Amino acid sequence: MEILDITRELCTAIQENELYKAFAAAKKANDEDKALQDLIGEFNLLRMNVSQAMQDPNADEEKKQEYNTKLQDCYKKIMQNESMIAY
Repeated sequence: MEILDITRELCTAIQENELYKAFAAAKKANDEDKALQDLIGEFNLLRMNVSQAMQDPNADEEKKQEYNTKLQDCYKKIMQNESMIAY
């Protein structure tokens, strides 16, 4: 048996495994969850704001803290989302 044949069989076996099926279903649910995707987009924008503020030596410390707090709050919302919990 060739290595490619063995690899194909392994891939097929993995895809038939219940754990893989559960993972794939959870991933699909995440991808289709508009509220979750909006939160992830918001998180990414906040992360960029925090990064820029941290690199700016003249940035207001209060503004840095505000960005950081918003980032943490958004992260908590993401992690409390039912689709993300299942994933």
